[in-house]
Amino acid sequence: MTWSDHGMEAPEGFDAETFADKNFIPYPANEMDGLLEELGMKRTIYSLLYPEVEQVVTKLAGNFPHRMYHRSYEARLDGLETEFFNRWIAWGMPRLGRTWFTQFPHRYATAGSSEAIRDSIVVHKAKGGKSIIVFSGEYEGYSAFADAVGLTVHRIRRDPNGNLDNMLEELGGLDLEGSAFYISQPSSLDGNIWYEFSDFVNLMNLYYPKVPVRVDICYLGSLANQFYRIDLEKPNVDTVFFSLSKVFGVYYHRIGGVFHRNPQPTLYGNRWFKNAFSLVVGIKLMEAFKPDELPHKYDSVRQMVANQINDELFRRFGPTQSGGSERLSVYSNRIGLSDAFPLANLWEIPEELAKALNRGTDNSRVCLTPALDKEIWK
Repeated sequence: MTWSDHGMEAPEGFDAETFADKNFIPYPANEMDGLLEELGMKRTIYSLLYPEVEQVVTKLAGNFPHRMYHRSYEARLDGLETEFFNRWIAWGMPRLGRTWFTQFPHRYATAGSSEAIRDSIVVHKAKGGKSIIVFSGEYEGYSAFADAVGLTVHRIRRDPNGNLDNMLEELGGLDLEGSAFYISQPSSLDGNIWYEFSDFVNLMNLYYPKVPVRVDICYLGSLANQFYRIDLEKPNVDTVFFSLSKVFGVYYHRIGGVFHRNPQPTLYGNRWFKNAFSLVVGIKLMEAFKPDELPHKYDSVRQMVANQINDELFRRFGPTQSGGSERLSVYSNRIGLSDAFPLANLWEIPEELAKALNRGTDNSRVCLTPALDKEIWK
């Protein structure tokens, strides 16, 4: 897709490929995309819509709640986001605990998590922030938003062996005055729970207490067979972003929010300027399904898809040298399913394919949504 496709001219000096490379945004002009599509995979992560979710939304839309919009002058919908947050807190309790949210009294419903992330970075810049820190291969939005407002983006390598000292050493070589760390958990790097997360955030607080940590938990509720707990009760965590896009496949409904320790005046108006129907959709979905319920239900389909892809990779590229990852070889020897739906990681693949999937990490992350979609919606 280009500017001309929309009947527009690109801004003077704008180079799409340079911008994409700089921000690790997968650019479509790559010959490997055809191969990935043949295998039912994508480089970019696309949310997976479940039949059960469509049924809930169809029922709600078929009996559209027009009446809730009546007499807006009575401020009847001003408290809807409170109901939404109360439901989300209760829904996420098995994965987040019972008390963490008390440390974040300022809560705002947003259009997915991207609005909240963008707002956070813009405010960081407005308050004198100089940079942000991300792991190489993280969600592209952090660096793209930061670059757009003139913040320096420090990328550090997340040690694949969990050696926190190596990461702290790399941080020690950076100018972190006026910086903030944006991090996802479960991790966008590979779709897995990062087990060193809690220790790493503690060490950040010990060595860099003036660097706030802002946690994106957009994959919460989208894990299949993984018991996990995310510890957000850290003094240096000042912001928590969340979204229902990946959990339920409702990306275009834009349902999300953010928890702040301190007031965020730029989002105060969201109590009025919000999509009320999307919040109702979110509430109904959380009432209908527990965290991780749908991924767990369809995990056997995901394993079948992984086996099919692995067989095709074997047919095209022959046997592997090592036999695959110790942790995930139960599924196949060239594709490892991530904790989070619908992600996976590939290894021992042709160099040109690995290069196309490279995000500055040691893994080749892919999205299985196309293949899963075909099986689930048969």
